[in-house]
Amino acid sequence: MLRMHHVGYAVHSISEYLERYVSPLFEPQTVSPIVEDPIQRVRIAFVTVPGGSLELIEPTGTDSPVQQILSRKRGGLYHVGYTTPRFDEALAQAMATGCRPLGKPVPAVAFGQRRIVFVLTPHFEIEMPEAATS
Repeated sequence: MLRMHHVGYAVHSISEYLERYVSPLFEPQTVSPIVEDPIQRVRIAFVTVPGGSLELIEPTGTDSPVQQILSRKRGGLYHVGYTTPRFDEALAQAMATGCRPLGKPVPAVAFGQRRIVFVLTPHFEIEMPEAATS
């Protein structure tokens, strides 16, 4: 049901990362235009390299979710992206195996407003903030 689509990589600057690392190491076949996603608070570019596709993700501000990855001064692997023709079924199946979505599905600029959702596998433990109660 799922097919691997890309590996997401958090970077401080898409253009700098392309010039300094991706181009010399991989000789990219294609580089998409950089698009900004206000919902995710990031800029994104897709790079086709031999063997797959990279999604370079740059924060648009300090409140971007990628900023946490970059603040550790390492940047790097952010996620593995998958695609499916049956989004709701695939999400239900992932949840049935113990995966947890980190939020609600939202439209994504980089994918023509198709919905995306970040999901944690059961063996990845993080502390989720408690819901505020009034």
